[in-house]
Amino acid sequence: TPADMTLLVRPPPESRAARRGLVWRLTKMLYGLRSAPQAWQDHLHTLLSARGYERSRHEPCLYYHLEHRVFILTYVDDLHACGPREHLLAIVSELSAHLIIKASGPFVCGDSYTFLRQSRLVREDGVYLLPDESYALECMKDLGLSECRPASTPGMLSREQLPDDEVALVGDEIR
Repeated sequence: TPADMTLLVRPPPESRAARRGLVWRLTKMLYGLRSAPQAWQDHLHTLLSARGYERSRHEPCLYYHLEHRVFILTYVDDLHACGPREHLLAIVSELSAHLIIKASGPFVCGDSYTFLRQSRLVREDGVYLLPDESYALECMKDLGLSECRPASTPGMLSREQLPDDEVALVGDEIR
């Protein structure tokens, strides 16, 4: 049952229970309840810690398994994991027994992908975050700014645009 409450909900109108005037008592968390995010994090923490993962003291959204060299970053119900392929496949398989998981990857060197609207590129020496202008373009479209012409920063002149009697400041002269 939900941790500290009794919650009754009306069944869908087409159900027999609704026609008989019954209500349902909630036995699990329901999306949209104020306590649902904490219940989800507690559930995920239980699943990961039972498999040897520890939560970072400095970043509570980061779990790690030092022996397997696997790191899992959580953002609500989105997980981003990195580590050796066999251990990644194992944890996805283990979590799939308890959760409905849609996994993409694993990604190899040269692959690029998007996680939480951020493009990433996998290279031999790590995963790099790439500038993603699609989000900025989408915002511009939503604000009706798609047809605007770009302009340089107001008040900034290039050396070519300076009048003859002015000299550009360099180095320590700029304050």
